[in-house]
Amino acid sequence: MKALTLAVVLLSSAAALAQTAPKTAESVTISGGAEFRRPPPPGQSTPRPGPMPQPMPMPVPSRNQVVIDREQVARRIDRLENALRDAMSRTKDAKGRESIRNAMEELDKLSEYVDDAAPVVVNHPAPLPPPPPPVVRPISDVQFRNITAAMVRESFPREKLRILSQVAPNENFLVTHILSVLGQFNFSNDKLEVVRLMRPTLLDPQNGYQLYQAFPFSNDKQQLQAILDSGGRY
Repeated sequence: MKALTLAVVLLSSAAALAQTAPKTAESVTISGGAEFRRPPPPGQSTPRPGPMPQPMPMPVPSRNQVVIDREQVARRIDRLENALRDAMSRTKDAKGRESIRNAMEELDKLSEYVDDAAPVVVNHPAPLPPPPPPVVRPISDVQFRNITAAMVRESFPREKLRILSQVAPNENFLVTHILSVLGQFNFSNDKLEVVRLMRPTLLDPQNGYQLYQAFPFSNDKQQLQAILDSGGRY
């Protein structure tokens, strides 16, 4: 009998516990109806609610847009207003005058709409940078040797100068090139002519002082200076 009574008590206690058990394993209800959430087990992070869904943006309504001349439209509106005023002065009918008045009000609204329209912004492309200056290089060693060899084969200074006059305008020289060519001439007049032919395309005129060593006389040095200063046009 005692065993039966004990079994009934245990069953009653189990039923009561089942009715008062919490709804979830992670939360319990405390006094006042508030819910207390238990912390997660060690090594696990607290779950966070996901991001709230964002509302979809409203599509931008498409409009037919055109580019017009503001001053031209304003002039046409003025002409229409003048025509309506003239018609108003000629019309005696009340309904006709009311219709003209309504048309003038619409023109006023159109004029305000044109005045408030935003100007067109034209994005001009940025100007291109100027091209780099061409690279100027002196005559190649091979070409210079060919020219001087052709001059050496000539016996007379006049023929040597003829060859030099043909190639000098198309080549760029250094002072060292002029000194090398001067070695083929003995007379100062011929040497000055060499400098006169090669000076226009001389790339290092700042080194022209080295040419004075090829002219022993003071008068020749003065003429050399004049040729160097004038760019070969002396």
